[in-house]
Amino acid sequence: MDATEARADRLRRAMRGKTQAWLAEQIGVATSSINGYLKGKVPQADVCLRMCDALAVDIRWYLNGEVPAEEKAQGEKVVQVPFVDDSAKALTFPAGLLDMFGGPYESFCCLAVQGTLMAPGIPKGAEVLATRSFSQVEDGKVYVLQLRGGYVLRRLRVRGDGGIVAVCDNPAVHNDLPDEVLFEDVAALALWSSHAP
Repeated sequence: MDATEARADRLRRAMRGKTQAWLAEQIGVATSSINGYLKGKVPQADVCLRMCDALAVDIRWYLNGEVPAEEKAQGEKVVQVPFVDDSAKALTFPAGLLDMFGGPYESFCCLAVQGTLMAPGIPKGAEVLATRSFSQVEDGKVYVLQLRGGYVLRRLRVRGDGGIVAVCDNPAVHNDLPDEVLFEDVAALALWSSHAP
């Protein structure tokens, strides 16, 4: 992910589900300007400050991903969440977002979506936050599966006999997984995606 895409992703995360119209009204710009910022465009300095204030995020974090020294020292406001397939790499999430989902921070992991099998809802390139803290598979929810030596994202269906079937959301592609997956194949429950439809 290049710097422009990363900045756009940080803004999407900071908005926490708020609409472009809401943010535009808060900072006094057109909604089309917010759309540009969500594509990575850098606002003018005064607009950037108002936007970071409205979203309660540090401007250094928004612009370049830098975690302020006081937040590093406190260790309470941001959390490094490792990728499920490479624990040496991580994404930074606001602790408040993780707290909304509950569970210990160590249970969280993330995944970068490689293909289009879950599009349009979760497109290629989206980053997904997931938790390993779940006790059963719930019908219709999206999970991270560990299959064939790698990790994939799929929606799971629970059959009447208790069997688990993994399905794709994209009707234009063919599911490349076995007819049934085992509970042991389910690595994490998806909670949040960086893609905002």
